[in-house]
Amino acid sequence: MQNHKIIQHEMLILMLAWVFGVGCCVFAGDKTPPAAAPMGATINLLEPHDNPFLSGRLKPGYAYHPFFDYSGVHGQFPDDIQLDYFGFRNDRNLYFDENREYLLVLITSGSEGAGFSHRTTIAEHLESILNEKSGREVRVLNLAVNSYCISQEISTYVHLAWHLQPEVVISLCGWNDMLYSQVAPLNFKKLGLAYPNFYEGWSSAIHPVISTREDPWVTREGSDDEITDGFLRNINKYRTLVEANGGRFMMGLQGFDGTSGDMPLIYPRVYSLMRQLSKKMVGREGYHDFTLREDMEFVDAVHSSDTSSRLIAETFAPMVMMDSVFRHGKS
Repeated sequence: MQNHKIIQHEMLILMLAWVFGVGCCVFAGDKTPPAAAPMGATINLLEPHDNPFLSGRLKPGYAYHPFFDYSGVHGQFPDDIQLDYFGFRNDRNLYFDENREYLLVLITSGSEGAGFSHRTTIAEHLESILNEKSGREVRVLNLAVNSYCISQEISTYVHLAWHLQPEVVISLCGWNDMLYSQVAPLNFKKLGLAYPNFYEGWSSAIHPVISTREDPWVTREGSDDEITDGFLRNINKYRTLVEANGGRFMMGLQGFDGTSGDMPLIYPRVYSLMRQLSKKMVGREGYHDFTLREDMEFVDAVHSSDTSSRLIAETFAPMVMMDSVFRHGKS
């Protein structure tokens, strides 16, 4: 609980910093991101390679963005994290390759897909495996960010990848929606609109309000079925969008370690919700349930080890290669 209070405090500081126009770091050019400017450095936001919503921050972490709430991947191994122009963990800006000749796979997720505990991300492993085994040139675009729920995943797909028409879209999700839905208002739950609870702190920073909600983890009303069914509606929405755009949608229900002992007042219900989701998703096409895997290792309740990052990629790889475009090529 103490760690989450620290995160809440840091999120509020970051939002206030943005509001008052403070900032720090430069992100990628067209292919390889240049070295980041020193923290707190003054930069010219009119430069073509500067992003006004990412440049100029005081420190790494979440950064407000108008089209998908925020970006700014961060993790346990900051020296291994390279961010692209929009603040995602990629070493190339694939957003502008509309006339590409390679096959494109997109991954959206929260911190697990972003590689919070991974030196090499699931996306990087998957790209390596597909290029080695599929016989085709493949690139994997990673649009995962810490704390993302399915609503943010959909937003990144629509705003940053729709025009690219990726052949395959993979969502590795579930945990954040089950975690944050507990504390979301009932009407949000009904529509599956989970959001990271630090958003309420951000809102207060912009629009000062008087609130009696001192503990951001206090559970609001709403049944387990309202939470899980709302999430499944959004998964169906995501699938429909991808298929309407000519792609194949796949999903992995995120694994977890229910014996970790982390956040004992909050996580037990998340474990229960994830198990309920697991039962409700049996038989879905293009779906893998990582909650049932016994060969995964975890560094905490929800973040897998670096070894398991490779294991997850090896699970998705044959699913991707079964897609007709990988077997027969583009028509």
